[in-house]
Amino acid sequence: QLHETNDQQWMKDMGMRFRTQMETLTNFKNKCQRLYADRLTEYSELTRKQFSEFESKILDTGEVIVSSRQQMELTMRRMKQACSKWRYDYQCHMQTRVQETVSSIENMYLHETITALSELSEARETTAQKELERCKAEHQLQ
Repeated sequence: QLHETNDQQWMKDMGMRFRTQMETLTNFKNKCQRLYADRLTEYSELTRKQFSEFESKILDTGEVIVSSRQQMELTMRRMKQACSKWRYDYQCHMQTRVQETVSSIENMYLHETITALSELSEARETTAQKELERCKAEHQLQ
């Protein structure tokens, strides 16, 4: 009976130790789960925050790129318009210069042609008068 009492006491002590160890392990497990949950929450919030910052930076960069592209396209459009205007003005200027040059050359040659025709006409008249005088002189000689 002594053994039986000792065995019962030992069983009681073992049961108590087992329950204490189980309680300690359960508390440790719960503590680990809480720490894991807290760290997971912290990590999730940090990741969400970083993702939000990256997304914001990407959107800002996209806006800058779009704005730069629009500005560049506007500048190109203005340059094309300026080049078209310059080309039109240059063509008009050159056409005016060509017309002035052609008119000047035409006037110069017209004046020379009139002078040459006038000289030719005078030469013909002179020749005709000389011929007439020669004919008269021949006629008088006969």
